[in-house]
Amino acid sequence: MSTTPAGQLNALQLFCQQRQLSVNLAKINVVTFGSGARCQTFTFNGNEVEHVQSYKYLGFQFHATKKLDYGVSKLVSAANKAMHAMNRRCAFWHISDPKQRCKLFDSLVLPILSYASQVWAVDEEVGKSAEQLHRQFLKHVHGDRGTTATLIVLAVNLAKFLHECSPHGSMLLEGVLGVPQH
Repeated sequence: MSTTPAGQLNALQLFCQQRQLSVNLAKINVVTFGSGARCQTFTFNGNEVEHVQSYKYLGFQFHATKKLDYGVSKLVSAANKAMHAMNRRCAFWHISDPKQRCKLFDSLVLPILSYASQVWAVDEEVGKSAEQLHRQFLKHVHGDRGTTATLIVLAVNLAKFLHECSPHGSMLLEGVLGVPQH
């Protein structure tokens, strides 16, 4: 079996012919990655496959000349919209409990923010904008308006979580962080 893209398209064509399957050419595109990549013409079943600059695959936007952070920026933008919509709904329904709002964030925003992270999370730099949005939410939930250092907010959130949610959290807080149990 060929490892070239053209050879793989030919193998797919043969596979489909043998099994009497059809391929919708309107849903097939070619993206050539890299700024210096030469654009080769690809054909399938005698028809030319359209060459595009970007392609959305399973919800993640890939671009021919941009890095993975292009797709992540699209996810962060969508997650930011979802987070603001969630915050408006929380205000409308008077939901102010941090635990409830964190559960809503985990259900409504985090799936968008972490979508396809198996692809883009391998590059630590790429995920920084997604992590920044999450920290922004945590600061907002706990009443910070941009003056508290991120590390302090995260430490306070961890302490609250361990104390309220984990059965052994109070013991951990006392043993590791020196916070007395109540």
